[in-house]
Amino acid sequence: MAAASRLFFNSLLVSEGNARQWRTSAWRKELAAWMRTRRRGDGLGLPALVAPLVRSAVRSFDLGTLVAAQDRRLLEASPLLLVLETEDDRPLDWLRAGQALQHVLLAGCARGLQASYLNQPIQVDALRGRLAELTGTRVPQVLLRMGRIPGAPHASPRRAPASVIEWRGDQRRCRGGRC
Repeated sequence: MAAASRLFFNSLLVSEGNARQWRTSAWRKELAAWMRTRRRGDGLGLPALVAPLVRSAVRSFDLGTLVAAQDRRLLEASPLLLVLETEDDRPLDWLRAGQALQHVLLAGCARGLQASYLNQPIQVDALRGRLAELTGTRVPQVLLRMGRIPGAPHASPRRAPASVIEWRGDQRRCRGGRC
């Protein structure tokens, strides 16, 4: 299949995934829960003044058509689309996919590339097999777009390592993330 055809069908799968996810109120509520003020240090950072309004709109309205159109434009303008695959779909495969993703993201960052996820066809079970067929992959785990963004990119918020790492071992030596 020609690259333009694959791009078109990938775009359709992303759009269909958006439509299915946004129609699901539980999914919208979960997305809204991840929308937090930038000061929080994690999640989808929003300015504090608009965060409550945006969360309410996301919880209440099916914005699938709007988001699908935006994602379609992003996908079609992407210089590189990448599908990370595994042999199977077991926890060990997920771990290996995460390790491979880490390497891809760090290598891209070292070369000045930005990455964003278009995982709707992977998160919607009914679309995952279609993505595998379209791309010739075994078990797709991540659909990623990569490229350069004009201007200086800003870092996304991060939590302090001590707030996300659970230290185990000699409790007498390890206190509060310090060993």
